[in-house]
Amino acid sequence: MAQFKALLESDPEVGTFVYDLVLGEHQVGFYRELPEECVRFDSGDSIPCVLASFTQLKAFSLHSPLLSGVYGNRLSGIYGNHLGQPPPPPLEALDFISVPKHVALLLCSSLRDAPDSTLRSFSTIVSDDQDTNASAMHVFSFFGDSLTELSITFDVYSGLQALFETSSFTMQDCTNLRVIHLKVHIHGMCDITNHDLRGIPTILGQISSPHLEEITLSILADPMSDYHGLDSECGVRGLSLTTFAGLAELDWDAINNALTREGMSSLRTLTVVARGPKDPLHGHLATWLPMWKTVSLYSVETSNDL
Repeated sequence: MAQFKALLESDPEVGTFVYDLVLGEHQVGFYRELPEECVRFDSGDSIPCVLASFTQLKAFSLHSPLLSGVYGNRLSGIYGNHLGQPPPPPLEALDFISVPKHVALLLCSSLRDAPDSTLRSFSTIVSDDQDTNASAMHVFSFFGDSLTELSITFDVYSGLQALFETSSFTMQDCTNLRVIHLKVHIHGMCDITNHDLRGIPTILGQISSPHLEEITLSILADPMSDYHGLDSECGVRGLSLTTFAGLAELDWDAINNALTREGMSSLRTLTVVARGPKDPLHGHLATWLPMWKTVSLYSVETSNDL
């Protein structure tokens, strides 16, 4: 275990390269953050078993876990025989990317049973993959009453409206939020013809926490006027943080209605992250004063600063 501890301390990203990790009865109590990306597990229920060995773990990132049935029969007996194995640690922060829903369900069920379960922060990406979106909803269902901070990136090619109209995705179980960070990828220009812009008020209307104090909103769109946005080899244009002038195209009347409805009385600050001069948006929002006195416009030079 001393060698394993030295390996973890020398390379914090070691979780990316660990395959079929079986710690058995050993407890790795010193490690507080564990990133695991493309790690292969014998089955979804082996993930909580691995977590149980990290008794002081506070933050866990699970990205694209690979599940293999090849070792399932052999390892299931090993896990099943550890009747004295401690419960999962009381995580405070959880990060999901492309996590199958049955894995999320097993993990959430296990974490919920941990003594003094204290999950406070959750980060994820919502996409066209309904299976992984369901994973986020499992977290909301199990921990919506304890989460105080939520970070969601919406990256939906089929359209934001379709996400809420044709699927059951909802954030309404998150009733204890204090802070929410929203990053929205618009696969097109940020102009009035883009139907995805209508989805922004819909997202905000999903928030149902009477304790919410702060919202941070950033939108990345296709910079059609910027030829530097093209990748030279394949001609694919990357998304960039939009300008404050472009954000004037949002339906601020609908946004205002979403943020001033009943149950949002604790909201103190809406922070809008964008590029360029702030004056165009400042002038546009003057229509909704005094509510928009709580708006904070945060300017960055490039999208890499996000």
